[in-house]
Amino acid sequence: MLRSWRRRTLILVALLALAPAIPAAAQEALVEELGRVLHPGEPPPPLPEGTRFLVRFAEDVSGLEVGSMVTVRGLRIGTVREIAVVIDSEAATMDVPVVIDVVPELIEVDGTRPADPAAVEALAARLVAKGLRATLEKATPLGGAQRVALVFDPEAPPAVLGSGGRYLEIPTAPTLGQELETALGELVARVAALPLERIADEVMVTVGAVRDLVTGPELARTLAVVERAGNELVALATGPEVRGAVTSVGQSAEELQTLAAGLDARLTPAVDAILRAAATIETAAGDGATTFAGLERSMGPRSPLWGEFLQTSRELAATTRSLRLLVEYLERHPDALLRGRPETVP
Repeated sequence: MLRSWRRRTLILVALLALAPAIPAAAQEALVEELGRVLHPGEPPPPLPEGTRFLVRFAEDVSGLEVGSMVTVRGLRIGTVREIAVVIDSEAATMDVPVVIDVVPELIEVDGTRPADPAAVEALAARLVAKGLRATLEKATPLGGAQRVALVFDPEAPPAVLGSGGRYLEIPTAPTLGQELETALGELVARVAALPLERIADEVMVTVGAVRDLVTGPELARTLAVVERAGNELVALATGPEVRGAVTSVGQSAEELQTLAAGLDARLTPAVDAILRAAATIETAAGDGATTFAGLERSMGPRSPLWGEFLQTSRELAATTRSLRLLVEYLERHPDALLRGRPETVP
């Protein structure tokens, strides 16, 4: 008893602390909810009679009773007035029609409140066409009694406010539990439709084939061949033949470097001498040109001796040019004396 009193005191303190931050329209519903939690055996305070509608739930309605609340987002706007069980023995069906009412004074639409039951019914018809549905929900997150909630379901199929009975009928929307049950049933049906036995047989055949392949002689022979090839490759790479070939290549490289260094040392004086000779020839050619000019003035251009001198000077100039080209080529290709004249590709 003491523990229950402490719990009630803590709840009242929390309510008083939160009261300034709660909108005035929600404070009354919060007080009612708090009173119902503190006194679960007591029904909520009665509301005045409102406009009545009929709802039919396909799921379990246990916990719903006459006097339960009709809410919109947790705010009470009406009351459950009647619950009945209707059985059709010919069709072997059972139906649980639930009669609720909605108090017009507690509803405001587009800034005005419905004035009479006809206005409430017209409003309900417009809202049902836009997705208004009735559903069941627990009064508290921890369970307890159920209540009827009016919600908008944007994915609901088109519907109209039902007529033909004592009251207009508001269509219902499945609860979360019913949706989960439907989804689970569809999943079970899909699993049941699968050819599980054939799939299991195929899996077993595949497993057997893999086991035979792994333990069979073909794989063992293949692994043995790969192992032998690897061993032979290692032996070849570390054998004396490869080491000897590598040593020979190193020695040949060293000898080529030595030969190139000696050849360069021997060719340098020769190239220098050739260059000096070319310079001397060019000097002589220049002197010869001066002499030839004097001879031309002394002997005349039509003298046979003059013609021979001209021919000799042309040959000397050509020889000088050839010698200069040879020297330049040897400077660029000092190894030409060793390799000889390169072959010309036709």
